[in-house]
Amino acid sequence: MAIAKNYREEAAKHFSRSNLSYQKAEEFTRRGMTEVAKYYSDDSAFHKSQYEQYNSIAAALIMQVHSSNNDDSTIDFHYLRVDEAKEALDLFIDTHIQNMKEDLGRDIRASKSRRLFFITGRGLHSRGLPKIKPAIIRRLEERGLRYSEQNPGLLVSTVSAFDDLTNEIRDHRIS
Repeated sequence: MAIAKNYREEAAKHFSRSNLSYQKAEEFTRRGMTEVAKYYSDDSAFHKSQYEQYNSIAAALIMQVHSSNNDDSTIDFHYLRVDEAKEALDLFIDTHIQNMKEDLGRDIRASKSRRLFFITGRGLHSRGLPKIKPAIIRRLEERGLRYSEQNPGLLVSTVSAFDDLTNEIRDHRIS
């Protein structure tokens, strides 16, 4: 987790640099210095992409640690940002659906459903209100999946081989 923390810190530096360059680009645009404004705008875009890349690496490392600590029917969203958690949720569910579909293709007696566990936490590390849990609940609902709350930080849902993969979900249900 220390390595993931380092990537998050590096991402935060790029986020600050991106914002600073964006502000400078705005300032130079107001002053009519378009070439200088373009330089700072490009610099802002570069640092924004670095911010996203470092956060993406951090999220992958966090998920790798979590997956080694849990069985394959459980996903832990601790230390992830909301957008990362939603993406991880879709990948996790899609993997299980796809595996069940493949198993059914090989053996008609294969399991057609599986219980999945989503560790959302209670939101104690969020400033203010919980963020991950409501986003995960909303995404499960968008996917048309029923869920129950096992405890305040754990959701459970049964996923079927016949449930839609992310790319099969109609646009009006995706946020």
